[in-house]
Amino acid sequence: MEKGFCAHGLELPKPSITSFSTQLRLHLLGTGRFLTILHDSVLWFTTQHRSLKVLPIDLLIQPMPIAIFRLKNRTVSPVVQLFIDRAHAIAKSFVSAPTRRSATAEV
Repeated sequence: MEKGFCAHGLELPKPSITSFSTQLRLHLLGTGRFLTILHDSVLWFTTQHRSLKVLPIDLLIQPMPIAIFRLKNRTVSPVVQLFIDRAHAIAKSFVSAPTRRSATAEV
């Protein structure tokens, strides 16, 4: 976030509350007394998104890559494979341009 603010010549605001809890941040945001920075995907998957107002601010931040790791020579259970397939499908739905095949790294 700091890079995004600096790209616009702004200092990072001083936080009044710091939390990694998305539920807490959404609750505080809903009171109307707080601002927060969230990924777009959070608004897609929360039931409270209809009451939130997204401010039209481009922080010029590159998206972070996401990877799925699994152990070498281990069979993936059907439930895990279903999760991986669904995660790939959801990720593709967020991308408008053609993308390269998503990689699943093995450790």
